[in-house]
Amino acid sequence: MINFVYRNDNNFEQMLNKIGLLVLFSLCFTSISATHLTGTVFSYRYVSSTNVESTYEITLEFYSDCYNGSPQVMIGDSIASIGIYDNDTKKLDRIETFWQTGPFFSKICTYLNYCSDLYRFTKKVTLKNNNSGYILTYSRCCRSNIYMSLSEKDIGMTSETFIPPYPIQNNSPVFYFKPTTTRRTNFTTYDFGAFDIDGDSLVYNIVKPYGGGSVTKPFPSPEAVYTQPKTLNYKIGFSHLNPF
Repeated sequence: MINFVYRNDNNFEQMLNKIGLLVLFSLCFTSISATHLTGTVFSYRYVSSTNVESTYEITLEFYSDCYNGSPQVMIGDSIASIGIYDNDTKKLDRIETFWQTGPFFSKICTYLNYCSDLYRFTKKVTLKNNNSGYILTYSRCCRSNIYMSLSEKDIGMTSETFIPPYPIQNNSPVFYFKPTTTRRTNFTTYDFGAFDIDGDSLVYNIVKPYGGGSVTKPFPSPEAVYTQPKTLNYKIGFSHLNPF
């Protein structure tokens, strides 16, 4: 499992570098399990603003292991609860419920028993203008147990993105590719290029994956105060910089 964080670099570099857009995707493999998460992609598009509030179109793309995952578990993915936090106080501003439409595609791998469904949640959200911006988070359990490098089982994931403060009219970058590929080999090449409609420069970092939720709490409700999610551990010989 690799977590990729990439960010916009502009006049508010410190703020935008703090969180950026988190993309999680799977490049590992192994046994059948009832768990199903393989990745998420968080993005947003600026729509409009006044002196009081700004509107963004928020999109969460959700990738599900449709071969190894449990149908009973995946039924619960028709909605997603997104926590929106004030970046200054870290207090919860609100919880937004997003409804799913899809699946949009199903990728069948011919060399192993695996497929991945993509679901998309999109909603326009209006936020009060502030001086610090907003953190958006989504957590869900559990990850597909196709991952060989992580030491923990039955664990979830958290995806985050950051909307900068007014009057910045920013759009998040968008990856060219769909991060759902599962590979058997240790050697592979991918184009991690992304497009930023604002023309901002992009900086990439490989980071430790975030956990989120548990078997007993598969749909964790956003907490009243934001805290950085727990990072996950790897088996001996693996790390976020050496996931294979």
